[in-house]
Amino acid sequence: MTERSSNDKEKKVNIFIWGNHSSSLFIDTIDEEIDKNIENNTEFLKRIQNRGAEIIKVKGGSSTFSAANAARNHLKDWCYGNEKIVSMGVVSNGDYDVTKGLVSSFPIKCKGDWNYEVIKGINLNEGKKEKIKKCVEELESEANDI
Repeated sequence: MTERSSNDKEKKVNIFIWGNHSSSLFIDTIDEEIDKNIENNTEFLKRIQNRGAEIIKVKGGSSTFSAANAARNHLKDWCYGNEKIVSMGVVSNGDYDVTKGLVSSFPIKCKGDWNYEVIKGINLNEGKKEKIKKCVEELESEANDI
């Protein structure tokens, strides 16, 4: 995603997802100004959280091709590496207070050759920590149901 500045130069912004493929997921960036714009745009957030249902409504059918395209892009990044931060569901090692062993989406750096690392040191305000906690609670509930 890019954003235009007042002098019309593009600013690259890494956007990533925390959590689960559900309405508890939330969108984040490392750019405070962009974060504020996203957090204040509830319509945009709802569209992202409910994107699968919206695709089905618009297309009148399955969102399978959208998911297949996302999987293809993921595999390409994972195999060959990528300079940008991506969202990827991985088994938690306890980073960002996500219970160890849960599968959750994190901001990831794909290093190539099927190697990745969770981006460390992202400064999370209390609101973001609370959203991650909500995601963890939902994931733990689903794990307990299994």
